[in-house]
Amino acid sequence: MNVEIKKKWLEALESGEYQKGKDSLKTENKFCCLGVLCDIYIKETGKGKWKKLIAHAYSHFMEEEIEEATVLPESVMVWAELKDNNPSINNDYHSITALNDASETFEDVIEAIKKEF
Repeated sequence: MNVEIKKKWLEALESGEYQKGKDSLKTENKFCCLGVLCDIYIKETGKGKWKKLIAHAYSHFMEEEIEEATVLPESVMVWAELKDNNPSINNDYHSITALNDASETFEDVIEAIKKEF
C-alpha cells in the first residue's frame, strides 16, 4: 500500500470525522473503513462521486459503474496501491470488510491496517 495514502487513511479513521458504518461503503452519513478510503480518494484527486444505489446504500462511481457497494472500485484500489478490492488480513475475519462489519468502532480496523498494510 502507498505509505502516504495509508497515513491519510489512518488519520481519517482516527479523527472522529467519520461515523462507522457496516455492510456498504457508505450509508447515509456512515462509512465502512473502505468507504473512508474512497472518500479520501474523492477529496485528494477530485475524481469520482458518491451515488445512491438502493435504499440508503451508496457506492462509489468512477468512469465505469461499480455494481458492488461493499468493495473498493478499481480506480481507488490502484490509487492506493492495494492488491485487492477487499484486502485480506491475517486474523479470524480474513478480510478488512469482515473485520469492519464485526467491530463496533474503527479501533480494530486501525490496528489491522497498521499491522497488515
